[in-house]
Amino acid sequence: MSTNNTTQIRALQDFTLSQPEFDRLRELVREHTGIALSDAKRQLVYGRLARRLRALKMDSFGEYIDMIEDGDPAELEEFINAVTTNLTSFFREAPGTLGFVSPAAVFSFSCRVMNPS
Repeated sequence: MSTNNTTQIRALQDFTLSQPEFDRLRELVREHTGIALSDAKRQLVYGRLARRLRALKMDSFGEYIDMIEDGDPAELEEFINAVTTNLTSFFREAPGTLGFVSPAAVFSFSCRVMNPS
């Protein structure tokens, strides 16, 4: 990407997300959800949490991190919802989606779960 394009993209961003702030947000995601975010998720995290900063009229990611670390339970839930994707469409697909699983396989699996060796 050229320097001119990079400058234009930065001008469109409302907030600065430093590497230490991104690393701390990744740690918080891991701590509260078990999800490990790679460096490639930086823009996703920025986009989703910038909405929270705007909604809360905050000026920085550091301020938001402090709020999460202070233990605000309502905002912790908002944080988790913002950085995770809740995909349940697999279970709402047309009837027969799981038709490839034979009843014998389901029975065998449930027996192993109920009576582990």
